Amino acid sequence: MEDEDTSEGIEYNDLDAAESAIRQSTLQSHRKVGKVPEESVIKIINESMETFANKWSPAKDLELVSNADEQSLDPIRLWEDAEALGRREVLVEKYKFDIQLYESKLDTLAAEICKIPQSSEMQVRHHCRNLEMHVHNLERTKWFLSIYGLPPAASEHGSTEEQHANMTPGPARQHFEVIDLGSSSESSDGDDREMLIISSIESNGNLLSSVARNPSSRSQLQQPLRNRPEVASILTVSSWNMEDLVATMDRKRVIMKVMLDMGSQEREMIHNRIRALKKSNLLKEISTCIDMLFHNEQKMLGVLPSDLPKIRTITNFFLCWWFADNYMYKLPTEEQLHELATELYQTDDLELFYDWVHYILHKTFSEEAFRNAHAPSKEEVIVISDDEDQAIKSPPAQRKSQSKRVQSRRKTVILD
Repeated sequence: MEDEDTSEGIEYNDLDAAESAIRQSTLQSHRKVGKVPEESVIKIINESMETFANKWSPAKDLELVSNADEQSLDPIRLWEDAEALGRREVLVEKYKFDIQLYESKLDTLAAEICKIPQSSEMQVRHHCRNLEMHVHNLERTKWFLSIYGLPPAASEHGSTEEQHANMTPGPARQHFEVIDLGSSSESSDGDDREMLIISSIESNGNLLSSVARNPSSRSQLQQPLRNRPEVASILTVSSWNMEDLVATMDRKRVIMKVMLDMGSQEREMIHNRIRALKKSNLLKEISTCIDMLFHNEQKMLGVLPSDLPKIRTITNFFLCWWFADNYMYKLPTEEQLHELATELYQTDDLELFYDWVHYILHKTFSEEAFRNAHAPSKEEVIVISDDEDQAIKSPPAQRKSQSKRVQSRRKTVILD
C-alpha cells in the first residue's frame, strides 16, 4: 500500500447514508411547523461546520485508520513518493475534483437540513452531526492538496543534488508533526518550504526515488518493448506519458497508467469487485451503470446504496478503456454518453476490458510487483536481451467491431 493513500479514500457510502438520514427526517416532520427561523438554522449549520473543520487534523486519521502510521501522513514523504512515481500532478487534479464533490455534497445536505421544520436549536445541531464526517473528508482532501500542490523547486534555485542532500531532514523526520504546507510561514517564504520538500527527494531513504533519478539504472528501460505492455513493470508504467497514450488511443497502457495513478483503496475496490463477482454479473453491473449515467439518474434498481460507489468506480475505470483517457474523476459529456450507450452492445469491449484488468491485477499490479516496484520485470530484461520468442499472450486490444472513432485515430506506438 502506498503511503499517500492511507487516508485518501472517498467516503461515498457515508455520504449516501447521511443524505438518507436527513431526508428521512424531512419526511417524518413535513407536517410540523418549524419554530426555528431559517436564518438561525443557517447560522447553526455554518457554526457546526466550522467547529467540525477545526476539530480535524492529520493526527485524527491516525486514530481512525487502523493501518495508518506516522510515516503515512508525513508531508515530505507523501510529496516525494508521489513525485517519484510521476503521480503528483494526477493527485492534484484528483483532490481538486474531490473538493468540488465534497463541497457540493455539503451544500446539498445543508439545504436538506434547512427544509426540515426544526422544533429547537438542539434538533438543528443534532441533524448537523451528519455533516461532521464529510467536513473532515473535505479538510483531509484540502490538506493533501496543499502538499501535492507544491511544485518542484530545484530548477528554480539552481541547487545541486549534493546541496539538496545536505538539506535533507535527519532523524527528526521520524517523529510525527503536523506541517501546514498550505499556510504562510513566519520564519521563511514559500520558496523555503518548497526547498524543504524537494530536498527530501534527494535523500537515500527512498529506493524507488533513487532508482528513478539514476540514469544508468533506467537506461536499459529505454529500449523499445515491441508494443508489449503486458510485460511492463510498475517502474516502466510510471515513466509513461498519459498525453502520449491518449493521443495514440493506447487503451492497454492507459488502463495501466490510470491504475497506477489511482489510490490504493480504489485499486483494492476494483480488485475485490472482480474477485467477488462472476464475470457476467460484473459486466452487467457496468452496462447498467452506464444506462444510469446516460439517463442522468442517481440510483440503480436492486442495488444497495453501499454497493453503488463500488460499481461507479469500476464503471469509471471502464470509461478509461472506452475513451482511452483518464475518466476516474471526470464525467463524459452527453454526446460521449450517447455514443457509448449506442455502440456498447455492438462491441466486445466489456469482455476485453475485463480480461485485461484481470490480467494486470494478477501480473503487473500484484503484491509481489509492488514489493519490487523499483526494478524492471523479468520479461523486460528478456526483451532487452532481444529474446522476442518469449512473448506472452495477452487479451487483444483491438475491438472485433471497430467504430469509426477508433479506426480514425488508432495506430501502433512504442512508448516504453
